[in-house]
Amino acid sequence: ILLSSVSMWISVILFLVINGFATAYFNIDNGFVYYGYTISNTIMGYVIIIPVLCMNAQKLTGSHTLKNILAGYFSLLSCLFSALMISFLSGMTLLKPNKLPMGEIILSLFGYFMFGAALTAVCYCINLCINKKLIAALIAIFAVCLFIFSGFFSDSILITPVDFSYFLNPFINGILSIPSLLYYSSYIIFFIFLTICILKIKTNVKKSKEKVKMELIAVFRA
Repeated sequence: ILLSSVSMWISVILFLVINGFATAYFNIDNGFVYYGYTISNTIMGYVIIIPVLCMNAQKLTGSHTLKNILAGYFSLLSCLFSALMISFLSGMTLLKPNKLPMGEIILSLFGYFMFGAALTAVCYCINLCINKKLIAALIAIFAVCLFIFSGFFSDSILITPVDFSYFLNPFINGILSIPSLLYYSSYIIFFIFLTICILKIKTNVKKSKEKVKMELIAVFRA
């Protein structure tokens, strides 16, 4: 289902194009050795890439069991990771790896992936819990914009907790930040848990409505 999804291929192609141009400009043309330059200038691409990637979450997940929900989420992450590695390796083939700070580059890539993984959990939750694709896509785009651009309003206490870009900075600078790792992981766990809870509530409500309907039919027949 994932490989036959048009939205998945569109998101992967967008990722490769955006990151490919950024890598060509910063790392190849201008000779920057740090991949953080590329990452810091491509995170805005997630505004479109992640919502599009998650558009077919309903078909991907199937039945709303914990196993299927997790399987669907990790399938989306595998696409994101594959696109990231293709983009990175294709850029590195044009450079000289022995002259690059590979440790810092790997950490920046890891942070970039965790950033995308957390956003994927958010959009995955939205698309599973809202049946209408267009509405879900618009809400997902708004949510991603909030998480990415909230740094512009960092003086507000209410906005700071969703400042994803701020917690990406240590990774971009080649620092393994445990607080940043816990920050993104907590969002992933929270939104997966929230997805399970909302879907369970929706299933119970649906069953209750069907039960009431059957009881009404039985009363009218009597």
